[in-house]
Amino acid sequence: MAKDLFHNVVKEALVGEGWQITHDPFPVDYGDDANA
Repeated sequence: MAKDLFHNVVKEALVGEGWQITHDPFPVDYGDDANA
């Protein structure tokens, strides 16, 4: 999975605010994979 231009900036900002990143990237399933 490709990371966009803002990925690292946003991640660093969240960590700086005290967030704990547990999954990077976080998988999100959507739609019907049978038709992919």
